[in-house]
Amino acid sequence: MTCMRETKDFDGFMNTYQNLGERVKNMALTQFLLYEAAMDFSNTNLGKSMWPYLIQAKESLTTLSRCNDLQPLMLYACAKRAQDYRVREVELLSLRLAWSIIREAHKEEVRLFPFFRCIIRLLKDEDGNKNDEVIESLCAMFAEGNFG
Repeated sequence: MTCMRETKDFDGFMNTYQNLGERVKNMALTQFLLYEAAMDFSNTNLGKSMWPYLIQAKESLTTLSRCNDLQPLMLYACAKRAQDYRVREVELLSLRLAWSIIREAHKEEVRLFPFFRCIIRLLKDEDGNKNDEVIESLCAMFAEGNFG
């Protein structure tokens, strides 16, 4: 799968993924690789629609959030990748899923300052203007947070 990702063969990548056993498909590292590939393909196939890749990235995030190992750290890495590619919708979903897990059980495993830095970057668009829709969404996300 890694070779197919490197050669930009998304169809081959997905065929290989579909042939994996269910247990392997649902492992955190497999979902992380699938997310990374979908983000890469969405960024490199600019002549084609990027939506099928972004839909796959979102599905991978949701599955990854249900895995039991390294969830917050992997979701933060996913948010960072989406931020690098300037895909705010996927970045925000990554951060929402990570935050819900951090709130529930894993606070000690995640350094909150880099997490908040990533969130603050979402507050402005590329031109430096405030993005009210994102700000409202982030405010709602943190409304129930306990920072003490």
